[in-house]
Amino acid sequence: MSVRVKAHTRGPADPLTPDIEAKRRRFQSKWGIAMVSANDDRLAAPIPDPVPGPAPMSLAEIAEQLAELSKLAAQIGRQV
Repeated sequence: MSVRVKAHTRGPADPLTPDIEAKRRRFQSKWGIAMVSANDDRLAAPIPDPVPGPAPMSLAEIAEQLAELSKLAAQIGRQV
């Protein structure tokens, strides 16, 4: 039994690769940023878990806090 490997061989090189690389280098030097490819190790860093914060508040709770804040601001305004 034989297996054909023609489907797994590389085709001809992309003729536009030198132009694309030259444009990439010009872009990097013009803007001062480093371009990375999709297989860069820095992109594979794990995403940290979200920081736990306050639970979602209802509109009534938000309105109550805003009312308290406005009372505090009014007291500060009278003192100044």
